[in-house]
Amino acid sequence: MNGQKKQFPTTPTPASRLNLAHVVRRTTALGPGDVRSAVWFQGCPLACPGCISPEWQTFKPSMQPTPQELTDWFLQDPDVHALTLSGGEPTHQSEAAAEFLRLVRQKREISVICFSGYTYEHLLSSPPAPGVDALLAQVDVLVDGPFRRELADTTQGLRGSSNQNIIYLTNRIPAGSLEKVERKVEIHIHEDSAVMVGIPRPAVLSAFHRALAAPRMGSQRSTP
Repeated sequence: MNGQKKQFPTTPTPASRLNLAHVVRRTTALGPGDVRSAVWFQGCPLACPGCISPEWQTFKPSMQPTPQELTDWFLQDPDVHALTLSGGEPTHQSEAAAEFLRLVRQKREISVICFSGYTYEHLLSSPPAPGVDALLAQVDVLVDGPFRRELADTTQGLRGSSNQNIIYLTNRIPAGSLEKVERKVEIHIHEDSAVMVGIPRPAVLSAFHRALAAPRMGSQRSTP
C-alpha cells in the first residue's frame, strides 16, 4: 500500500468476497525477518476486554475484494514474501482466506502467520465457519487464544497476552523464532486516520491514543 489506502468495494457482496478492515503492503512489525504484508479481517464475536481493535469487531461491510483481487494487490510488490492475517477474526472468513492464500502460493513462495482469538483445539473441534481446515492447511504459524488484559505480555514476542500459544504448523518459520522476535510498532499515516501496526506495550498504546485525541487529528486505529 506504501502510504496510501487501498480501495476495494465496500457495498454488500456475496460470501465469495473477503470483508477486510485494513491492509498494509509493507511492514516489519508483525513477524520476523522478511518484509511482509498484513491483512486485517472485519468482524469478531469474542469482544475481548481490552481488545486493541474494538472498531473492527463489528460484522459490517468494509473493504470487500475477491480472493483474486487481494492476490493481485499482494503480488504487486515483488519483495514481499511473508504475510500476517489478523483482525477482527480471520477464521470467520476461512473459505475466502484459504482461497486467497492458495492463489498467492501459485505464484510465490510465502510464509503465513495467522492470529486467532480461538484456541487451536477449538478451531479443530468446533470450527466457527466453513473452511477452517483449509485455512489452517495454508498457515505456517498460528497465534491462538483470546486476549486477556490481565495477562498482557509487554516484553517480547508476538503474543498479546501470556495465555496465547504460538503453534508452528509447518517448518517454513523456525520453531521458537516468534517467541524471541523483538516487539515493535509502526505508525502508518493516512489522510484521515493513523494506524498502529504491531503489538504495543500499554504505555505506547496510551501515548498513541493521547496523540490522536489532540485537536485536528483524524480517526484512530491500532491493531496487532
